[in-house]
Amino acid sequence: MMMRNKRFKLWGIPIVLAIISLYALISALVGGWVADIIASILLAIPIYIMFKKYIWHSSK
Repeated sequence: MMMRNKRFKLWGIPIVLAIISLYALISALVGGWVADIIASILLAIPIYIMFKKYIWHSSK
């Protein structure tokens, strides 16, 4: 159980971001204009998290 918790702590956020990105890219390809807007918002989530985690925290 402890090993599973360590793996989730290490890989949890990257896997969630990958799933969000994959869903957004596929929905942008197969959907209409509403799906394009939703995909744009979903693709902005990983970028926001990366900026928040690595750029804004490193400037403090």
